[in-house]
Amino acid sequence: MENGSMLLDQATASGATDAPVLGTMGTGVKWTTGRKENALRRIKGKPGITPKKELRIAAWNVRTGHQVGQKEIIARELTRCKISIAALSELRMNGSGAATIKVPDSDQTMTLYYSGGDEHREGVGFMLSDRVVATVAAFQPVSSRIAVISVCGTVTVHILCIYARQK
Repeated sequence: MENGSMLLDQATASGATDAPVLGTMGTGVKWTTGRKENALRRIKGKPGITPKKELRIAAWNVRTGHQVGQKEIIARELTRCKISIAALSELRMNGSGAATIKVPDSDQTMTLYYSGGDEHREGVGFMLSDRVVATVAAFQPVSSRIAVISVCGTVTVHILCIYARQK
């Protein structure tokens, strides 16, 4: 270990198995994208999230999201409550990715970033309003129970969604 800094390719959580490291600690480089800090501040020419703009962040255990119409119901409720970013757990969707969801009875859309397993169990994700989607720097599905999203603004914010089932 040289000067107290060492970069690892693998990390260990509580002595269990190796887990991937989310990134490196380079000067001025963010871990999820590798972009320079100044490039992260403005995505697609938008100023991003600032202290002067209201931003509502919520967490919701939705119990399911893979059935027909469920994602639209979630989007409608988040729009009704004026939620900008929602961390969703128990989505129960397969795979990982992003989807645009039309809000029923409205011309608005929301974007769902999700991370799930092979079966319709577990799963986490984020649903974002149109205003916030333009400021997303990166989405990283770590596992079916962990996902991270980075949102740019005055500062870059990393939001984690972690689902731990109860037994």
